[in-house]
Amino acid sequence: MSILSDRRSWEIHGNAATRHVFVGTDRLDHAESLKHVNHSPDGFNWGYGGSGPAQLAFALLLKFFGPTAAKQLYQQFKVDYVSTWRQDEDFHINLEEIWRWILRQSEAVEAKHYTREEVQELAKKGRWIVRDEDLL
Repeated sequence: MSILSDRRSWEIHGNAATRHVFVGTDRLDHAESLKHVNHSPDGFNWGYGGSGPAQLAFALLLKFFGPTAAKQLYQQFKVDYVSTWRQDEDFHINLEEIWRWILRQSEAVEAKHYTREEVQELAKKGRWIVRDEDLL
């Protein structure tokens, strides 16, 4: 089953006690994000503008949108979202909210230059949520 076909996987939450982040019921892989960007080898964090939140912002965007978009946008995503979540509380965000944020950043995302077929292929691979009204 694709991550896109299971709406439960659209819910993302972080546990303040453990600093673990979950996409649906699956734990977000910290090690995968370190292969691309190494801000925080110790793990994810949120609630301020440092290295742990930068790693989390990158990992979330990497999971859903791939390395190119993640590298372009994670610092701004950290500022707009991750740094605003209370550090001493669990956080919750929906993938649709991240998608809407990505669309608002469209001038910085290479995806706006993809053809309809290329975007649909990325969606099949679990990299994008695609609705006809979102395509240019």
